[in-house]
Amino acid sequence: FLSRTMASSLAILASSILAISKAATPKYFIGEYENPVGTVRHAYPLDYCNTVFVGNEASEDKHGIFSCNEAGDELVYTQYEDPSCDNPTGVTATYTDNSDSGALYSFNCDGD
Repeated sequence: FLSRTMASSLAILASSILAISKAATPKYFIGEYENPVGTVRHAYPLDYCNTVFVGNEASEDKHGIFSCNEAGDELVYTQYEDPSCDNPTGVTATYTDNSDSGALYSFNCDGD
């Protein structure tokens, strides 16, 4: 239980670093990462399949992609059933208030 959570957390951290390092400047969404031990604030890379929740079993995990619209003033989260983000669940969330950079639910679509 704990080792699965820790392994998942390390894998998510490594994938986030890899995704961000591929871009010249980071594009991100500040959200919450949930696992059985607790919830932490986390910067998710945009346009990348992320694990956003780790359950006690792999079947409980939640995955999603955060993407900006063309204008860069709106961010949409799409949840997927699988870790490769091939099968959407139909769950989405839209974020538009981006006035407080670095705050919970803020985002950076430009990488500035």
